[in-house]
Amino acid sequence: MIESPNGVVPLLSALAGYIVGVLGEYLRDARARTREREARADSRREKLRARRSDFQREALLSLQDAVMQLARACGRMHHHDEREYKRSGQWGRTLLGEELNRFAYEATVKTLTYTMRVRDDHVRELAKRFRETCSKVGLCGSREEALRAMQESIAALEPLQERLGLVLRKLDDDEDPTG
Repeated sequence: MIESPNGVVPLLSALAGYIVGVLGEYLRDARARTREREARADSRREKLRARRSDFQREALLSLQDAVMQLARACGRMHHHDEREYKRSGQWGRTLLGEELNRFAYEATVKTLTYTMRVRDDHVRELAKRFRETCSKVGLCGSREEALRAMQESIAALEPLQERLGLVLRKLDDDEDPTG
């Protein structure tokens, strides 16, 4: 027995409506899952960016402190040599002493360590130059050579500190949505 087309049309219409509804719901769910995955990925990227930024800020601030310690050590080494020169008339012939030697060593190591953590190539270059000029101060064979080395280290300190400040301000500006 063949049914009339009138009975099939409503059945096919209902079936087509059901299929379209299920398909529409599936597509909505797929879009929602995609948006959720994208939101999780964005959140992970933002957390990673924040961790990197925090790490850089900490490395830059630590480098600033280490650089100032190294500058202080450099000045103390030079002062030691000046005192000994006035006493003996010979430049750079006496040992620094355990405390000063350790202070200079630790400042140099900290400066080197924090320099390697900084992403900014220019900061790393300036820190290397400063570290090298400071190391010359303790190795000079004459008072005049030591004075020139001290002037070089002082001249190398200012652009390094300026660059560190600039990079730190940029980090803060990048994180401040109000600009």
